[in-house]
Amino acid sequence: MLDKSIFSFACLQYILDRVELLTPESQPIWGKMQVSQMLAHVSIPMECAMEKIHLPIEGSDLLRPAIRWFVLMKRPFPKSIPAPKGFIVSHPCDFETEKQRLLQNLEETYQLGVGRTWPRHHAFGNLSTAQWGFLMTKHLDHHLRQFAV
Repeated sequence: MLDKSIFSFACLQYILDRVELLTPESQPIWGKMQVSQMLAHVSIPMECAMEKIHLPIEGSDLLRPAIRWFVLMKRPFPKSIPAPKGFIVSHPCDFETEKQRLLQNLEETYQLGVGRTWPRHHAFGNLSTAQWGFLMTKHLDHHLRQFAV
């Protein structure tokens, strides 16, 4: 999974199939989020990438290259890794609403794909199209594994 990109149809379909396995009763293996909060959480970076929402820049310019290198490594994220502040979802969420939001965001992200110039990431700085596709896929995989799908 970690060599894949959400801009590949096979990878998109694999992610969609895993999302469909989630239920309102799905429980996390680690972390504090409920499944509906996780669905909302993974939509936020895609919405930032599509410029539907704009978050303030986070982090230090000095540390950003090291953090970007870390998040782009071809290894899974550690369990319970801290999220950028703008990605934290602590309020109650509706499962079906958030699931549909995520499915829509996945489809839109795929459609925009490699033919788009993606914006600067608010926490990790400038990313290439390939890096955006990889990072979104890695983030989705991390949280789908969190809920054992």
